[in-house]
Amino acid sequence: TCTYPPGGGQDKHYHDPYMGYIVQGGTLRSTGPNGTRESTSVTGQSFNSPSVKWHTLENIGDTTVIILGVESK
Repeated sequence: TCTYPPGGGQDKHYHDPYMGYIVQGGTLRSTGPNGTRESTSVTGQSFNSPSVKWHTLENIGDTTVIILGVESK
């Protein structure tokens, strides 16, 4: 589980493919090798994420974002 309060985030990291569930939605800014993008997630939404070479995350909204991620082994 990753929790990002407003203004918080995650430093540069990578991950293998995983699936996720948005416990509490909000707006994140993601920066990676292909540039920067902003996205707003909705509570209850699920997603699949491919392998990511690297990226950073920043909560640019005014609500805490909570994501539950499950990696396959």
